[in-house]
Amino acid sequence: MFGVAIASFLLLLVVAYLIARPLFSPEPAVEEAEGSKLLADKERQLADIRELDMDFATGKLTDEDYRDLRAHSLAETAATMQALDEAEAQQTPEVATDEQPDLAVTAGNGHALVEEDDLERAIAARKRSIEERVR
Repeated sequence: MFGVAIASFLLLLVVAYLIARPLFSPEPAVEEAEGSKLLADKERQLADIRELDMDFATGKLTDEDYRDLRAHSLAETAATMQALDEAEAQQTPEVATDEQPDLAVTAGNGHALVEEDDLERAIAARKRSIEERVR
């Protein structure tokens, strides 16, 4: 009878520990979820840009609409990539990051524009930094 009481008490301690452990540990899952959301947003935005290109190529969009929508999409993608870089820098502050190309958004006739070459360079630099960390 005494052995059953001790075993029950130990089982209670184990269950209490398993329940309380997440309450006292840091929450990396929240940071990972935010990074995953940003990655999903980036992929969605890149797919939107490809879809815009296809719509323009098939004649579904006028030249003016295409330029405006593409400029807006590129600006959103650049902002998402910058947020990804910032989130990554917060997670690994000791890792020195390569100098990223400037993704400054310039105003042109009231619309935000990002140079395509800058975006491509930023994507390539991001891929290189990820590959270096994997090694």
